[in-house]
Amino acid sequence: MVKGKVATSIINEHIYFGTVITAIDNLPLPGASRSVQTDFDGNFTIKGKIGETLELSYIGMETQKIILKSKYELKVALKDDSCFDDY
Repeated sequence: MVKGKVATSIINEHIYFGTVITAIDNLPLPGASRSVQTDFDGNFTIKGKIGETLELSYIGMETQKIILKSKYELKVALKDDSCFDDY
């Protein structure tokens, strides 16, 4: 039997999976990361707990923060970062 804070922590952890795409044309973003990296099709899997914040980033795109909820499948659309428009 496992009990205590460690057991509660493990029990409350969930597997979240999803896809990171561009907001403009819905193309997958391979290589977007947050301690894990998306595959060629923009798919990822990560362990997390409800209420934790998932931060997704990609060069040339705006970083997006998502609070994890009970919905375990995520589809994240990152927008172009306007600071690159001047180059």
